[in-house]
Amino acid sequence: MRHDVSAPEAVIEDACQAAWCQLLVHAGGVNEARTLAWLATTATREARRMTRREMRELPIEIALDERSVEQSPEVLAQHRQQLALVSLLPERQRRVLWMRMLGLSYDEIACRLECTPRTVERQLLRARDKVRRSGTRQ
Repeated sequence: MRHDVSAPEAVIEDACQAAWCQLLVHAGGVNEARTLAWLATTATREARRMTRREMRELPIEIALDERSVEQSPEVLAQHRQQLALVSLLPERQRRVLWMRMLGLSYDEIACRLECTPRTVERQLLRARDKVRRSGTRQ
């Protein structure tokens, strides 16, 4: 599996553990003669999924630091303050805002949260408005 997936050692180990856990869940449906092949395939798929997720979930602080060369300390401080304000939002608005910041479309967010794209739009508008209003008060 290490040859099939270029991932850090920790990701490979986690993927192997996840495959073993899946084997416990699906033990009755896996052919005994094909168990090792099933484990290898499952671990490979899990490692690829974990690698894709890690690439998608780059911490926002790193993204800010990468742009710090182009921006003044005042602008960076303002961005960090806005990030702190996000934590004060209601759970639903915070979740929608983070998903949007990760690049998901309104339709994708609506599908994941089992709501309508219009609801996603309203939640984003409310979240952005609260962050703006809270930022001007401080």
